[in-house]
Amino acid sequence: MTEHFDAGGDAEDAIFIPTTSGEKIGITLSDLPDVQDIRELLVDEMVPLAYWPQLAKLYYIAGRFTDFISLLEQHDKAFDSSVAKKDKVQCMDMLAAFYVRAAMKAKDTNNRKMYFNKATMLYTTADKIIIYDLNHLIGRAYFCLVESVKWEQAKTQFEYVLKLQEKDIMAVIGMGLVYYHSGNYNAAVKNFKQALRSNPDLPAEIRLGLGHCFMKLKNYSKAKFAYERVLSLDKSNIPARIALASCIFHEGHREQAEKIWKAINIKEPDNPIVLNHLANASFLKNNFVEAESLAWRAYEKCENNYCSSEVRAEAAFTLGRCHHIRKEFDRAGEFYKKAIEFKPKCIPAYLGLGRIKLSRGLFQEAVDDFEKVLAEYPDDLDLLKILGSIYARWEGPVEDDKQRECKKKATNYLTRVYEECPDDVEVIIELAQLQEGIKPDEALKKYEIAIDLMIKTNAEVPPEMLVNIANLLCQVSDFKRANRFYWKAKDLMVAAEEDEAKILIVLYNIARFYEDQGFIPRAERIYNAILTKKPTFSDVILRIGCMYRNRGDSMKALTKFKEAIAIDTEDALPWLFIANVHMDKGETKLAQSNYEHVLKSKDHKNHPYALIGLGNVWMDALYSVRSGEKDEKERIKKCRDNAFQMYLSALKHHPHNAWAANGVACVLVHQGKLSDAREILLQIREAAPEMADVYLNLAHIHMELKQYLVASQMYKSHMKKFDLYNDVQLLQYCARAAWKATNYADAREFLQRAAVYDRKNLLVRYNLAIILQSMACLVTRDQKATLRQLEGAVDDLEGAENVYTYLASQPDAVIAKFRYVSRTTCQKEARSCKDLLAQAKQIYESALKKETKEREQQELLKKQRQEQLRQKEEEEAAKAELQKKQEEELRKQREQYVAKTKEILASTQTMEDKIKEKEIKKKGGKRRKAKDEDDFVNDSSDMGEWRGEPGAERPRKKKKEKRKRRRDGADGEQRSGSEGENKAPRRKKKKRSERSDREPDREETFGKKGKFKSQAYVSSSSSSDSDTNVATTSQPTLANLPDDDLPPPMIDSDESSSSSSPGTPPATPSPERDDDDE
Repeated sequence: MTEHFDAGGDAEDAIFIPTTSGEKIGITLSDLPDVQDIRELLVDEMVPLAYWPQLAKLYYIAGRFTDFISLLEQHDKAFDSSVAKKDKVQCMDMLAAFYVRAAMKAKDTNNRKMYFNKATMLYTTADKIIIYDLNHLIGRAYFCLVESVKWEQAKTQFEYVLKLQEKDIMAVIGMGLVYYHSGNYNAAVKNFKQALRSNPDLPAEIRLGLGHCFMKLKNYSKAKFAYERVLSLDKSNIPARIALASCIFHEGHREQAEKIWKAINIKEPDNPIVLNHLANASFLKNNFVEAESLAWRAYEKCENNYCSSEVRAEAAFTLGRCHHIRKEFDRAGEFYKKAIEFKPKCIPAYLGLGRIKLSRGLFQEAVDDFEKVLAEYPDDLDLLKILGSIYARWEGPVEDDKQRECKKKATNYLTRVYEECPDDVEVIIELAQLQEGIKPDEALKKYEIAIDLMIKTNAEVPPEMLVNIANLLCQVSDFKRANRFYWKAKDLMVAAEEDEAKILIVLYNIARFYEDQGFIPRAERIYNAILTKKPTFSDVILRIGCMYRNRGDSMKALTKFKEAIAIDTEDALPWLFIANVHMDKGETKLAQSNYEHVLKSKDHKNHPYALIGLGNVWMDALYSVRSGEKDEKERIKKCRDNAFQMYLSALKHHPHNAWAANGVACVLVHQGKLSDAREILLQIREAAPEMADVYLNLAHIHMELKQYLVASQMYKSHMKKFDLYNDVQLLQYCARAAWKATNYADAREFLQRAAVYDRKNLLVRYNLAIILQSMACLVTRDQKATLRQLEGAVDDLEGAENVYTYLASQPDAVIAKFRYVSRTTCQKEARSCKDLLAQAKQIYESALKKETKEREQQELLKKQRQEQLRQKEEEEAAKAELQKKQEEELRKQREQYVAKTKEILASTQTMEDKIKEKEIKKKGGKRRKAKDEDDFVNDSSDMGEWRGEPGAERPRKKKKEKRKRRRDGADGEQRSGSEGENKAPRRKKKKRSERSDREPDREETFGKKGKFKSQAYVSSSSSSDSDTNVATTSQPTLANLPDDDLPPPMIDSDESSSSSSPGTPPATPSPERDDDDE
């Protein structure tokens, strides 16, 4: 521990003590008087208390510790001791610090305790005077670090000091120590560096602490530099040399480090730290005798000297390792425990102690120790592997919570190891074994990976692993590969000349495989072959008995089971098989005696199967109680209570047994506690989803709650999930749910299937008759029933009557086997069916007549509709033919009209040419040429130029009436035309009105001599509209043109008049339209 006070400057500096006379007496370190004289001087001269600790410090520096103690203990004699509280606390703190150092050096435990008690008393007294003095708090905090390791209390006091005085070096160093011992080495480094920056001249121990921090952080280069710096400041610093050697040891230079330790050991042969290092080095060189000797010396020196708990723990741990390596487990365990006692976080000691407990079979205690080690080293792969293997092999009660938790931990730990070491075959096999019952696919993959790795490393694949793989292949329905692996494992065992017992076990697995696959003869041959080599193989005998039982030969099955009992009377399986045979035969009393025999055995007094089987016996007795008996209620209560007690006892010893919980739920249902029973069954379904009876019982509860549709759906889901399509009992449950839900068709289907699978079951036939009768009654009462439905109802009633008659004729011995079937009821229902059948036939006949009449009426209506449709089609065809003829006639008329128009145009052109030639001959000379220029006709102008010339217009008065008549006729035609045709003439008329102002009267022009040319063309755009006009007038007409554009008739020939029909004006060719009109 670093002392929190120093010499206060040069040792030769004198301390001047004031006197009452005003003089000062100087006292130096080299001339220290007797402490008694100094004390008398201080008291007589009434020297203030502030000088007492200064003088005491001189005695301490001089090594006169007794005088130091004597002076400080009598500080109360100072005249101002009651007033100078701060000086008084300083004296107490100095004396307390001295006692703390004395306790640390004390070899005797009693002396150590005595010094600690004195220091405690002084600090406590000082607290009462001034508790918040900073120097006092620092001294007390250091005392907390040393005495009882009160780290939190020391930390609180250091933090308080730093809060008031942030740069207090002693508080900063103290916080660094707190951080170091709490494992926060980075924070400790920060504090030590802060102290050294504030005061680089601090003692070398501060740098030593800095090096220890770097060692803990495994920064050996910086640690080595720090230790070398300490030795440069203080060559005699033994802890620095020891730590430097340790640093060199961790760097791999073990021999060099060992030489340093041995050199130190020569100077300090009793130094326990050096002895521990030397013992560890000897242990690593397998020199266990020397290691034990050195460790024992260190252990003894720790007892005789005040050493830290870590040093003592390390010595005890080394001794434990030495005994452990020599398999002296008791002694090793003792030293491991002492190491843990000295240092509760001595992790290596926990690991060694756990290994010893594991070798003794104390798994729980070993696991506890290993878990403590794992908490400190969570990534230690070896430890994870050990813990995973222990948890994987954990044995406990069936379905125990502890066992499940262990399996989860094993999977977790081994998976972590596998992720880091994917080539570790042992870990892969462990994981595969853990996943066999949960995830067979994953387990199979793990086994295959392990085999591949073993083949790569030329390691032998154990046949047992092949058998496990074959079993997993059976679970995933890969039966061909499973068969190959079984025989391969058998061949490997035979080739390796393995023990015959192992070969027989493989053969037994092969026979079980064939039995499950339905190859009974093969399985039986292998079983018999096994029995020839080992007649006492009880498992084989039991399997042969089970095969007889499955064939229905209960006598041979019982014989085989009894043979197994003769081999091993304490084995419970044969007794349970016998009980099951009796239960199947309905011999509940014999089954009860066998179950009770198993429970009377010491080893099987809480056997779950026997307890549940006995509960089932009582439940069977409960359901066999007939109503109306004298002691009905008492018998029901007795059976129900006994069954409940058996199931409850099974749950008590095996809390996670789903079958026992299912039995409890059944009893609750019988008591009417449907909600409680349903809750239990839901929990069972969640925990054991492959348990078929749970789904069935849940559906029963929904039936009791009158939720028939839900129950029906659950029955069907149960049938589909577990492939029970041929289960007669389940088919009856489905039929009942459908019947309750008034779904008679489904109920009928289920019962018909059940009757096919079990023809001797009279209850199925009785229920089927009820369904047939109910369906027939519903149909006959339905006024909207079809003839086909009524016919089916008649058939159903006949079938129901036949079933009732058959059941009523059965003897008493047959009827007695079916509890709910009564011959009296069947006779009564047969008569009822007979009466209903007569009524149904009458209803059917009347319905038949009605349907026949309706059918005839429908046929008549159908024929009438067909006739009307035929007439309509004929009329439409006639109209279409007429229209076609009209269109053909119109086409021909149009062609004739076009041809005649062309003839007219040709004849007009010829006549004009003749007239022109004749006039040319009559006239000659210049006059004739001028006249030809005046009378020249431009064909392309369309008579547009001569109208503006004088005398070019014909007189209007002569043709006015004729133009008016033509305009009226054209307007009539134009109204039936298209909109576009009505607009064109108006545009032309507008243009003509614009020209009318500048055109002279046509009469003047007509009176003049001249030649005119008329051009007439049929516009192709008017052809489509003319079709409609033709259809109504039966005569094609020209397009209506304005009067101003029509030329006067040039020639009235016979051809033009003959082309028009009576009552229709003669066709006049229309002129060609001008370019402006377009």
